[in-house]
Amino acid sequence: MPINTNRRDVLKLSALVAASGALARAASPGHEKEKAASNVALPAGGANLEELVSLFDFEAEARRRMSHMEWEYVNGAAADEITMRWRLNPRVLNDVSRLDTRVTLFGQELPFPILLAPTALHRLAHPQGEMATARGASQSDAAMVLSTMSSIAVEDVAKAASRPLWFQLYAQSDRGFTQHLVERAQAAGCRALCVTVDTPVDGARNRQQRAHFHLPPGVEMPHLKAIMKPAAGPLTEQSAFAG
Repeated sequence: MPINTNRRDVLKLSALVAASGALARAASPGHEKEKAASNVALPAGGANLEELVSLFDFEAEARRRMSHMEWEYVNGAAADEITMRWRLNPRVLNDVSRLDTRVTLFGQELPFPILLAPTALHRLAHPQGEMATARGASQSDAAMVLSTMSSIAVEDVAKAASRPLWFQLYAQSDRGFTQHLVERAQAAGCRALCVTVDTPVDGARNRQQRAHFHLPPGVEMPHLKAIMKPAAGPLTEQSAFAG
């Protein structure tokens, strides 16, 4: 009988990335200063990486090490989180004795049809943010799609990547600004542009609201910094959708 895989299980990958970053930060020089600057709750001690044998283990360790606010941001979805309950139905009883997972997209041959989806603010989980993600993707021969809301500028992420880098675009009402952002991505070496068309406004992020999410000191969105409107309270990603 077919095995249904819950999308939440697939999203454990995000916990893996977060856990790896938190563990790396805990072992890095000046960690205590970084912890204070980025509102990260990292208890003393922690599991040895060799003791973490599954994604569930990494998830538990990440949750223990990350602040509640950051964990809710990484682990949550929009509104009723219906997308977390999607099902993946694998095909079975197929001949898998000879496999070729290569795929060609936009003139680029990839070893398998896997791309890291664009997600915001990786510096919430790792001090090097999207640069660390790009290096991990390159080591896995996976292409990476960099978010408009990344916490590291596209120019710096491109330098860290040795596999194809794409750019995800939130088109802004200021078309001149949007064109400049596209030109920056192109100049940095991004090979494709992924335009998000289903987000005229940001989704209801109940977990983030309950956790009072805001950008911690030292974490920003360099691609949108010039147009993010000052808010009365702490800066959040909602500013990027204001227009």
